[in-house]
Order: sequence, then C-alpha cells, then structure tokens
Amino acid sequence: MDLKIDHVHAVAVDMDASIEFYAKLGFGLMRRVEFGPDDDRKQLAYVGRGASVIELVQPRDAADPLGGGTGVRPFAMVVEDADATVAELEALGIEIAMHPRASFSFTGRTTIIKDPSGLEIELREWGKGDGPTYPAWTPAREDVVDIT
Repeated sequence: MDLKIDHVHAVAVDMDASIEFYAKLGFGLMRRVEFGPDDDRKQLAYVGRGASVIELVQPRDAADPLGGGTGVRPFAMVVEDADATVAELEALGIEIAMHPRASFSFTGRTTIIKDPSGLEIELREWGKGDGPTYPAWTPAREDVVDIT
C-alpha cells in the first residue's frame, strides 16, 4: 500500500481572513464551496502551493472553535532560512508566536506563526545534512532521547 498525505485541515474562524493569510504564504485559492441546509450554511476552501493543499474548514463548535485552544498545531512547513522568512512574514503583518530557536527533535531551527483563527503553524529550517529520514541524527540536548 502506497499512502501519502493528500491534504491537511485547518480551522478557519474567518474564512476570508484565512484565505488572505495563506495567500501571503504563497498559497492560491483552488476552490471555495458553501454547503448545508439553508438555515445552517457552511463553507470550506482549498488553498494550494505546489503539491501542498490545505482544506480550510469552519469550526464545528463556535464556543470552542479550535476544539482544544489556540495551541493547536496542525502541520509544519519547511523554510530555507528561518530568520529571513520571519522578517518577510513580519513585514506582511503575520503574527510570530515563537521566533527561530534550536530544535530538540532535529538539527535545525524552528519557529511558529499564527493564522487568523489562532492555529499555530510550525516552520522548520532543517540543519545541514538533516531531514525527516536522516538516520544518523543524534539529540543535541541531554534531556532528549531518540527512541526510534
């Protein structure tokens, strides 16, 4: 069986603001639909960048739109230079929730941005020679153990 990620989901409390946010990250609107009964219409939208697709969905529960608070981190994206990327995103008015810092689970750096719904999006700058399947990785911190 050959499985791969088709798309990821992200809650969009404000669909227009979310589409605009992802456009700033280079994602283009692929499709936006409205559905459901006349008295309870919902929307979803697909935004894409290359082979990456995010399905923006409206929250199921307006009282708790993220279903677990604003610490929800549904996906990560790769960047070449975390500092340059953060500078560009700040210039676009995007909230930086955590500035670049050394990661504990790979030999690079990580930063976190927030979308208009409060979702946290991790940005990873892989260290030289490292990657998701790099077999020779060893933790830089004593409190981290590779149990692969």
